[in-house]
Amino acid sequence: MLSLLMPIAGVLLFLLFRAGKDGWRNTLLSAAIVWGVVLTAITELLSVLHSITLPGLVLSWLLVDGALVGLLLRSLRRHHRLLGRTEPLEKLPSLQRLLLLLVGLIVLLIGVIAIVAPPNNWDSMTYHMARVAHWVQDGSVAHYPTSFTAQLYQGPWAEMAILNMQVLSGGDRFANLVQWFSMIGSVVAASLVAEQLGASPRGQVFAAILCATIPMGILQASSTQNDYVVSFWMMCLIHSIWLSLKEPRKQLLILKAGGSFGLAILTKGTAYVYSFPWLVWLSLVLIQQYRWQVWKPFLTLGLPAVLINFGHYLRNLDLFGNPIGLPTKANDVVKETNDVLSISALFSNILRNLGPHAAGPFGLFNRPIEGLIRFAHKLLGIDINDPRTTWAGAEFSLNNLPNFEDTAPNPWHFLLILLGIILFLSIPSLRKQRDLLLYCLLLTASFLVFCLLLKWKPWNVRLHLFFFVAWMPFIGTVLSRIVDRLRYKKTIEYCLLSLLVMSLPLILYNESRPMLGEGTIFTTARTDQYFNLRSTLEAPYQAAVRQTNQCSSVGLYLREDSWEYPLWILLRSQNPDTRIQHVLVNNISARKGNSSFTTILFLAR
Repeated sequence: MLSLLMPIAGVLLFLLFRAGKDGWRNTLLSAAIVWGVVLTAITELLSVLHSITLPGLVLSWLLVDGALVGLLLRSLRRHHRLLGRTEPLEKLPSLQRLLLLLVGLIVLLIGVIAIVAPPNNWDSMTYHMARVAHWVQDGSVAHYPTSFTAQLYQGPWAEMAILNMQVLSGGDRFANLVQWFSMIGSVVAASLVAEQLGASPRGQVFAAILCATIPMGILQASSTQNDYVVSFWMMCLIHSIWLSLKEPRKQLLILKAGGSFGLAILTKGTAYVYSFPWLVWLSLVLIQQYRWQVWKPFLTLGLPAVLINFGHYLRNLDLFGNPIGLPTKANDVVKETNDVLSISALFSNILRNLGPHAAGPFGLFNRPIEGLIRFAHKLLGIDINDPRTTWAGAEFSLNNLPNFEDTAPNPWHFLLILLGIILFLSIPSLRKQRDLLLYCLLLTASFLVFCLLLKWKPWNVRLHLFFFVAWMPFIGTVLSRIVDRLRYKKTIEYCLLSLLVMSLPLILYNESRPMLGEGTIFTTARTDQYFNLRSTLEAPYQAAVRQTNQCSSVGLYLREDSWEYPLWILLRSQNPDTRIQHVLVNNISARKGNSSFTTILFLAR
């Protein structure tokens, strides 16, 4: 029940902002941004005192909830109302209401998976949940010795949210809900951005449905990855920027943009890349509007982003010597950015990033598409696995598993994006829509910057989630404009209905957390589900833990990128008071350790 203190704060913020003139969707995004900032502040302040404990968090969230209740009562006395204006989405035809009901069903099923299944994907086991376990033990988000420094330098916001819920609830039962709520927020944001682009209520419904049926999104929304979280904050940023472009003198909108940007980069470093074209365009508009006083909106935009990330920047600066932090393998730097910037390298990454999505559902066209990409590389005169533009040890292929959250492509949505762009360029009345053109150019520029700067990796399709979420408002707007020209206006609604139906196998047969088939989340013990993707590790992990004989201190000797989190689950189930720390660490984080751990688990998996 104590874990309800967090969502109660979100609801109170929503009600507080809802008393104004904004619609419920705009209010939801505003409340989410403020809630995200409040959570960051609570975590960072308690961390300084090493007081991220149950009493510390209960007191903090009670104070926040009490303050919000007081502000809400004061607002009600002034406005004499709880709800703002109505939305056009609240008066929809029956077929569109049915489609949204099915979207709700999909979201509900994913929510069931998120609660029933434990975190169990690769990144969760190696660093997302492992860092949370260390923080819970330390009562702080301070850096610590670890064999895998991604636990330290990577953006921590999503895990901070998990940390708060885990301490308040006493376990990881609700850890997956951070991504799930981010999916809901992204669907709402997609419909709202579509409205900003001039979409009718029908187009806004289209955008919401298209966003909710992205295969990678469906698979990830029940995990503790952070790609949907960063996608949500990026959609909040785009929404705030778009409003700022319409009303550039409104400082509150620029402040919201700064808060959204700060939360996005605190969640995942890719947000720097995603947001670059959008922030450049906003800066140009602000310079034009404010002239020599442009420092005022720049300060309003930049200061919140810096303050939100200040604690994380300081920790990275102290350990790594720079605020963003450097990934380290032993003492060598592993670069995620391209070592060469050239036209051929750019086209190579464009082709390799788009290839999985172009191969069609179930990889029907894997071989011909891969053959074309290889032939194109010969024409470009660049190795398809050029180490300057390819993650170390990775080799290009299109053998993507359609039901696996790290590699699932989005073929139908990719085709819709291509179709939407073609329709937009071929219809004069659409081309004249300045907002649509600008949005298309900025989103395209964002993808090009992604391909220009970041090395290709087999799991890049996971990082594409933001692009697909952000394209859906554009596609929904274009499709709604086309529908208005059709004689049979319900044609696209029926196509979207089929898209909703095709989403069910992704939910029911998620490779990591299946609802049907063998070894489902309902028939498999929770402890066993942590090993769903690497079942061969469970027996040796269990045997290693038994050797500790309920020791009060256990040192972990692990290689980089090992499955660490299941060890915490097994050790704490044997002895809840066991203190755990990495030992014999041979990277820069070793300076944060101590030598008091005498029991060592020698694991190399």
